[in-house]
Parts: sequence; structure tokens; C-alpha cells
Amino acid sequence: MAARIGILYGSFRTRSNCEGIASWVATHLNALGGVQVLHLSPAHLPYLPLGPILHNVIPQAVKQPSDYPIASAQEWSKLISSLDGLIIVSPQYNLSFSGDLKNCLDHLYHEWKDLPVVIATYGGRGGGRAGIHLKEVLEHGLKANLISQGELEYTLPVDYIRGDERVNAGAAFLADYEQKTIEVLRKLLEAVQSKRDAK
Repeated sequence: MAARIGILYGSFRTRSNCEGIASWVATHLNALGGVQVLHLSPAHLPYLPLGPILHNVIPQAVKQPSDYPIASAQEWSKLISSLDGLIIVSPQYNLSFSGDLKNCLDHLYHEWKDLPVVIATYGGRGGGRAGIHLKEVLEHGLKANLISQGELEYTLPVDYIRGDERVNAGAAFLADYEQKTIEVLRKLLEAVQSKRDAK
């Protein structure tokens, strides 16, 4: 059975560089074979963004999706629970990651535990500080199985940041990151297989 790998977008902007980088990562992931790639973004999931948590039930107290008090959180729970692995592609916003991404993480708790996760960041200097903050949340807060953080930091040419141009899956600068990206994706798939074998 194909491994279900989600790519969670860290930017929900309508004209974001995230779409192009996520699509480029997905192309390399599909090339490795044996995977079903799911894009987790507002363009693909109508209930995103989830917004802030306003209900009284804390995620740690929820044991099954139907216990979440809002339908969007129920759907999000079922989707994340169905994944074998996750790649987060995130820009760096003011030395951290976006509020929309934080809400996606904070709405759930048990669903993240032991899930193999890769963090990929981007920005004018690669987005490393966003990756450090994500590591703290995922590894120490949510108990995910963090496979890689700091290995995939995509430094964007200035035109993609200050100009109107946006990254697409054929952007020439991404070629410099191809080998390392493939190495990290292979590590993710190995972790997914190890988790399956342990069941």
C-alpha cells in the first residue's frame, strides 16, 4: 500500500512562494515511488484555514475525531490520522512561522504523536529560525517523530521576495537543493517503513 505523505503549507497567502516549493518537493517525492502525496492547503482543503481555537475542549482531552466540537477540526483530525508521514513547507515570518500554521498544529494533539515529520523552510536566508521554532513545537510539544530540521532551508532570490515573481516547480535556483532534498525525502520514507514494520 502506498505511503500517504502530506505536504502542509506554512503560508496560506493566495500568491505565495509556498505553492511552487511544495509542488517541487512533491515532484521529487513522487519520483521515489510508492507514495500518495496530499497537498494540505486552502486550495486543496476547503476547511482551511482553521482559525484560532475558541472552544473549551483542549486537544489533549480529545480521544477521537467525533469528540472535537467543530466540524473542521473533526475533518482535520481524520486527515492527519490517515497520514504515514508529513512534510511542512514553511516561510519565515518575523523570525518564526505563520499563525495559520500554528493553528493547524494546535487544533490537534494525539494525532501528531510519533508521526514522521520533515521541516523544510524558505526565505531570504533560508528560514532557519522558523525551523527552530517548529522543531520546539513538533518535537517537544506535540511529540512528533522529527526526521529532519535544518537540512532543507531554501534561500530565495530577492525577486521572489520583494518582486511580483513567485517560485514555480521549475525555478532554476531549486536545482542547488535537489540532492539534499532527495536524501531527506528518502530518510522520511525509511522512517515511515520502520513505523509500519513495527506495527
